[in-house]
Amino acid sequence: ESLDAVENDGRIFGLPYNLEGYGLVYNKTLFEEAGIEDLPKSLEELEEVCLLLQEEGILPFYNAHQEWWTLSMHSFNTVLGVKEDIDGYIEDIALGKTSFGDDDYLYRWLDYIRLITDYGQPDPFLTGYTAQLEAFAGGQAAMIQQGNWIQDVILDLNPSMEMGLIPIPIEAEDNHRIPVGVPGYWCINNRSKVKEEAKEFLTWMVESDIGRKYQAEEFKFIPGYSDYNVDQYDSLSGEVVSYIQEDDIYGWYCTKMPVGFTNSLQGTIENYLEGFISKDQMIEQMDRQLRERFSN
Repeated sequence: ESLDAVENDGRIFGLPYNLEGYGLVYNKTLFEEAGIEDLPKSLEELEEVCLLLQEEGILPFYNAHQEWWTLSMHSFNTVLGVKEDIDGYIEDIALGKTSFGDDDYLYRWLDYIRLITDYGQPDPFLTGYTAQLEAFAGGQAAMIQQGNWIQDVILDLNPSMEMGLIPIPIEAEDNHRIPVGVPGYWCINNRSKVKEEAKEFLTWMVESDIGRKYQAEEFKFIPGYSDYNVDQYDSLSGEVVSYIQEDDIYGWYCTKMPVGFTNSLQGTIENYLEGFISKDQMIEQMDRQLRERFSN
């Protein structure tokens, strides 16, 4: 699936950068201190975990709502990723045949973002990515919504930290999947005068022993290629690899939304979480924003 976005008529136009997966990253030590043995598999169980953490004086979540992509892309993708026909889902809403409000997943997502906000630090819309990671590495909260790309940063800040990754509880039953996708692709400019040299470099990067060593050991990249040894990965990358091997994954489909939709969604989410609009009003705005951008 790593080639889906760059394959057309049997031709491949890009090389997958790597694979990344995300969900709820949790501090294993803080979970143990709160006596949490069973990882949450539903929104109800997640709230129970939050209450247990609070009883021990541990802040459940540290949110980075200032970063629009954490809410309007990554978390919202949990609604889109579980769809069998994502293009049809988007088109039906855009054409007025259905509404976001007809989707049970959408309501669970709204309950999810409300929950992590209510059990998080004050003023999350003033907190960015760097501050979130620093707080999490410092043990100021038990959970954050992020992915395996934070592994090196966290372990640089706190080398002894033990982390785990659990799915965002969007599915009503048997919630066991995480979103996994390709964050970017290496592509060659067709006007370049050194196309062959560029191809040679990319080939060296993914096939040579040195290139593979750097991708695996230095960058902690999970390769988007089938002939790599992935048994060597640890911490968050190792957990994502386990989800991939078990096929407990779904795709990154937020980029299929019309241009500008996810950006406009951030303001709508903030108004909802700050209490300026109701859940129904938010859904109405989402429908309108999608239809306006789809028609353009």
